[in-house]
This record gives sequence, structure tokens and C-alpha cells, in this order.
Amino acid sequence: MMFSRRYYNGYNCFSNFGNPWVMGITLIIILLAIYLIYKLFRTNHKKSNQSLERLNMKYVSGEISQEEYNERRRVLEK
Repeated sequence: MMFSRRYYNGYNCFSNFGNPWVMGITLIIILLAIYLIYKLFRTNHKKSNQSLERLNMKYVSGEISQEEYNERRRVLEK
């Protein structure tokens, strides 16, 4: 044979990836990892927005001065 493949116990060494179950599980793992990374970054963004919203409410209600507001806002936006 001119083009030969290596066989182990009658199977090609890459034959498991062609199995629909293995491909499905691999796809599920990849999608789950992408979803978890998305949620991780999304929650951090949401928390900073909540902090800024609370700061805005304190400033509007008069609990803090404009100088305090500007200083805290700069810290939160970093």
C-alpha cells in the first residue's frame, strides 16, 4: 500500500473523533466553556454599573458633595 494509516487494535488512531457521541460531548464542553467565560465578564461589567448607579443616587439625593462624587466616579471607572 502506498498510503498507509497506523492502526491500533483494528481502529485508526483518529477514529474516536469521528464518533458522533465524542463529537457531541466535545461540542458541549466547548460551548459550556464559552458560556462560562461570557458570564464571568458579564457579571463584572454589571457590578460596576450598579456601583455607579448607587453613586449617582447618593449624589442626586445630596448625601455626597460634587467633589466626592467626581473622586469616587474616577475610582470606579478605572
